[in-house]
Amino acid sequence: MSSLLALLICTIFVLFMLRLERKHFPDASFALWIPTIWMLFIISKPLGIWFHTGGATIEEGSVLDRNFLTVLLFLGLIILIKRKFKWTNAIKENIWFMLLIFYMLASSLWSDIPFLSLRRWNKEVIAVIMAFVIATESDPRKALESVFRRIIYITIPFSYILIHYFSEYGRMYVHHAGELMWIGVAMHKNSLAQLCLISAFFLIWSIVRRKQGGDSSAVRYQTFFEAFILIQTFWILAGPSHSLTYSATSTVTLVLGLSFFIVLLWKKKLGVLFGKNMLAALIAFFIIY
Repeated sequence: MSSLLALLICTIFVLFMLRLERKHFPDASFALWIPTIWMLFIISKPLGIWFHTGGATIEEGSVLDRNFLTVLLFLGLIILIKRKFKWTNAIKENIWFMLLIFYMLASSLWSDIPFLSLRRWNKEVIAVIMAFVIATESDPRKALESVFRRIIYITIPFSYILIHYFSEYGRMYVHHAGELMWIGVAMHKNSLAQLCLISAFFLIWSIVRRKQGGDSSAVRYQTFFEAFILIQTFWILAGPSHSLTYSATSTVTLVLGLSFFIVLLWKKKLGVLFGKNMLAALIAFFIIY
């Protein structure tokens, strides 16, 4: 199969999955694509690398990346303004988190590299704005689940295609050892492994919850296609054959997380509580990770 044909098939599959996701959560507003695009941006390679504009560095990024983030920031603010977001209530309800954000701003001002520190602080502010956009959806929990699904439906299949058909983007060689490592849409194999870790955990939780009747809004055949993406996820996480460039940390973390999940499912009473609060536990688990 040619690389362009594989890319076309993958694109059609991703669009089909996004359509299923839309039917899964029809109440999602079009504005929810703003935090989705932002999350895709922070997960994948900088735009300067994708479009070969040059000047893309890990520390500063490219002009294209900075302008793109600025546009997302303003779009997020416009959405919150149109929704008449109550900033005072948000600050009061998240006072300690807001104090942390302001402390980060103060620390960037006395840094030896204040301009670079301010740029990094801006990235944290954008994350807060995107969180508020999701929180102002009609159903914030389902909206967050929708964002997770969109990210998984897009990044995992395209990572598979990049690794297999576009090696200049999807693969990298370790400089000191010359060993091959898979990076997919990410910048490094560890970043890709973290993406696979979150994707596998979320998909397994989603499929199990659906089988238990906790997700009646699922579309027909959605579980089948999610299982297919899950297989891709495990294949990517395993890394190249006969290579030690897989992420042992992400693999062990996934095993521990799934073991914890199985134990809670085995406990009926705790299993019910776990099902209701799984999304919050998932977020907290990976923030700590």
